[in-house]
Parts: sequence; C-alpha cells; structure tokens
Amino acid sequence: MLRGAALKYCLPVFVLASGLLHSAPAVAFIAGELSIGKSSATWNGRSGSIPLSATTVSLAAHLDPIPLIPIGFGLRAYSDTYQDKSQFKLKSSGRYAPEIMAWLPLGDITPFVRLGYLLTSRYTESTQATSGAATADMDFSWRGTGPTMAAGIKYSILPLIQLMATYERSAEALTYDSAKVTGGTAIDHDWKSTAKNFTLNSSAILIGISAGI
Repeated sequence: MLRGAALKYCLPVFVLASGLLHSAPAVAFIAGELSIGKSSATWNGRSGSIPLSATTVSLAAHLDPIPLIPIGFGLRAYSDTYQDKSQFKLKSSGRYAPEIMAWLPLGDITPFVRLGYLLTSRYTESTQATSGAATADMDFSWRGTGPTMAAGIKYSILPLIQLMATYERSAEALTYDSAKVTGGTAIDHDWKSTAKNFTLNSSAILIGISAGI
C-alpha cells in the first residue's frame, strides 16, 4: 500500500519535471552574436545639432559563468558607416564596450536587457571650419566614452541558435584629439579650447543571430 501511494504521488511529479526539462531552452556557457541594422544619431558640436544616419554592425561574445542564473558578461564591438552630409562627414573607427546582459527564458522566446559602457570610440569629423576671416576644410579627430543600453527578444530556431531583434541607445561624450587642414588656408586657432561639450547620441534597431556552446 505504501509503495502504491508513493507511486501515486511521485508519478505526476516525475511527469511534470520531465515536461519542464524537455521544454526548457538549451543553455550556452559561451555565446556569440552578430547583428546589423540602421541607426540614427545627433551630433552636437560647434555647428549645432546635426542629424545623421548610419549602417551599424554589432559583434559580441558573452560568458554565462553562473549556472541557472540568467546573467552574462561580455564585450561588444561596433562598426558604423555614416551617410555623407553636405559640409559635414563623420567616419567611425570602431566602438568597444564591456557589458552585462540579463534575460528571462520563456520557452522559445527570450526577452533580454543589457547595459554597457563604451570605454573607447574614435571618430573623424570632416567639415569646413572658420576662424576670423580664414576658412578651411579640416579633419577633426575625436575620442568618445559613454553608456549604452538595449532591450530585445531572442527566438530559438535550433538548440543554442537564436534569432534576435534589438533596440539600443548610446550617449557619448566626445574629447578632442587632433585637427588638420585638408584644403584651403591654414588656420591658426586653438581648437582644443573651443571643443567643449561635444556629444554624439545614437539609437539603433538591429536584427541578428546568436549561437552558443
């Protein structure tokens, strides 16, 4: 009788546990991501606010070191190709950010959020500069730092392989690096003293894929 009672109560528990384990998504210890999309940005500088658009590619790797706790730590790199603007062109030499990501497994769909900080980014601003009566085409070099934040969803298509959709924002404070004349008359001016409170604020919508091991 005791054995029968044990089977009566244990069998449903076993079936439920088996179902949960079967439906639980596979967990990756190391995961890599590749995403591409469109971003819009606002450059705030000596010429006021300039709207920009770019194609952004994002590549990242994450480590999930704590079993059963959905938090990962990683590093992300960005490549941005900006569209040319009249009298103003911006070129990015890359952005790099360590980040932390948290997610909520819901079967095949996994919402996630992540926070990061751009430790380094580099830009070249090509524009026409004026000082007094002198005007010249110039290239200004900038370094940027600032926070990034994102939210999105992943959808499992195979074990450890997921499609991704992400909305992301970043806010960079820019530090003047150097300036050089590329055309026109040389300008004798202390550019560093006037390069204050320059910022680049961006938002992006990215589509990509994540794969883990």
